[in-house]
Amino acid sequence: MFVKDIADVDTPGINIVIYAHNMKDGSMFGDLDLYAGKKYLEEHQTVYNDTLYEHRKCKVIAVFRSKVYNKDDNIFKYDPFYQAGTEEEFQNYYRNIKELSIHETGIDAVFGDTFITLSTCAYHVKNGRFVVVAKK
Repeated sequence: MFVKDIADVDTPGINIVIYAHNMKDGSMFGDLDLYAGKKYLEEHQTVYNDTLYEHRKCKVIAVFRSKVYNKDDNIFKYDPFYQAGTEEEFQNYYRNIKELSIHETGIDAVFGDTFITLSTCAYHVKNGRFVVVAKK
């Protein structure tokens, strides 16, 4: 996401997407795929997003596997969603991430909630991705 101004990260309904490598030594997002385990999710349901200006606590709402799709593919793509302009756009995104989620987290979201999406490479398919979505 390209942030024009530091205030942009506080815009209601925004989705901050962070990509990082899945490093074998556990650095960057090397441990993100541990969320595939229900017990790990239950023990780590809060994701912390620290900036220079704020210490944010976010609750995990969805955990899923995806992949890089072609632009022309007519399928849900989680990564181009940066902000819902309408409640319908929000509901479409929210419904899809909840359907893809490998766990029921018990955490709900409503139009206007702010999300943080963590995305890393995964090897279940070619160009796979492992994704954790949390809400502020």
